[in-house]
Amino acid sequence: MLAVPTDLGRALTTATVRWQDLPRLQNDPAAMRESGLDIWGTLALALPTGTETHATTLALEAVTAATTGIGAGPVTLEQAATPAAITAVSTLALGADTLGAVGTTADTLAALGAHPDTAAPIHAVPVIEQQLHRALTDGQVRGLTGHLPIGVAPVVDFPTAVVDAPWVDETLARAAAEFTDYARRPEQAGILTAHGFRTADAVPEPAGELPLPRVDTVLAPADPTVDDVLVALRLAPVSPRKVTMVVDTSTSMGTSAGDGTRLTATAGALREAMRRASINSVMGMYVFADTPEGHRVAVIRDGLTAAKRAAMSSILDDIDLVDREPVYATLTAAYRDAVDNYDPGRPNSVLVVVDSDDPDEAAARDLRAAIDELSSPETPVRIDVVVLGDRTDPVLEQAAEATDGSLTVVDTTDPADLTDLLRKLTS
Repeated sequence: MLAVPTDLGRALTTATVRWQDLPRLQNDPAAMRESGLDIWGTLALALPTGTETHATTLALEAVTAATTGIGAGPVTLEQAATPAAITAVSTLALGADTLGAVGTTADTLAALGAHPDTAAPIHAVPVIEQQLHRALTDGQVRGLTGHLPIGVAPVVDFPTAVVDAPWVDETLARAAAEFTDYARRPEQAGILTAHGFRTADAVPEPAGELPLPRVDTVLAPADPTVDDVLVALRLAPVSPRKVTMVVDTSTSMGTSAGDGTRLTATAGALREAMRRASINSVMGMYVFADTPEGHRVAVIRDGLTAAKRAAMSSILDDIDLVDREPVYATLTAAYRDAVDNYDPGRPNSVLVVVDSDDPDEAAARDLRAAIDELSSPETPVRIDVVVLGDRTDPVLEQAAEATDGSLTVVDTTDPADLTDLLRKLTS
């Protein structure tokens, strides 16, 4: 559950908040206002990581399960890698990162208990119910309660175990089995409930205003590899971006690379990048073409819906390569368009993937002039350049430097390097 100030706990219950609502509440004051929680601003949900923070992992499992609609689960690797799950966990993580450094779950719980009000930097933290119950019973924290969002509940189970191992003889096995029976007796179960644990037949006595809600459906525990993916995403969240791509579609992209060509390597890397990109991103693509301008818009820049994601992922599969190499003119058009349609709500960039040499010196001068004219702290659009092969381009290098972007030369004999780079530059 979430440990929260008592007033916030009541408000969350009244608002019937679900696990899948937490990402919006974490980052969007309008979502809090719609739920009658606007006095709190945003949710300010801390997500501690490291040792003694397993409650964070369980909360991420619950959000992923609710977001992907899998019911009682368990969450699989495939489901954890869906755009919806990646976006939900990343949104929570990005909001948590604004709260500053936190320690263990216990440290964060103590900090929350010291300031359980709207002005505090932290309003909530995932905890195990027993941990919060014990802290309230012992007087370690005050003014807090627990809130279990609506949906399947992640449960920490502490089972007794029958020992079975090569070194266990009959005496040890019988002793372990007898202790299991002993721990399940009513008088022993009473000791557990007194310390805040639920047992098969009883729940603990209330501690302050901590509710002990009925759990109707338990979320099946995920495999540890799934938890590793979710924690890695918590530590390195995917940010929503506005990206205008410029992809070289000259005949030089037919050069062999790995098991295919530079074009197929780029297409494969782009598919992987689109699979991971946030659903809150905005993307589009320019390519070279036999037009008077030397380029065309292959994918109109718009929100990354499923249809847009599919278009970005497949557009290069059957595209016609052209003899022209209008690198600078195409980049100028894309950069001008990106600045003219700047989006202050997310980072803006032009991402260039190129392998050809553009001999047009006039177009190079036009590119430099456009950057000088348009670049501004009020509308920052960075130019990130990916050069395929083993060469550099001074004009593109200057363009990247002038816009606080980057230029990276990638050896396409290993497509994994290109995949990793495009994933990074689009998220």
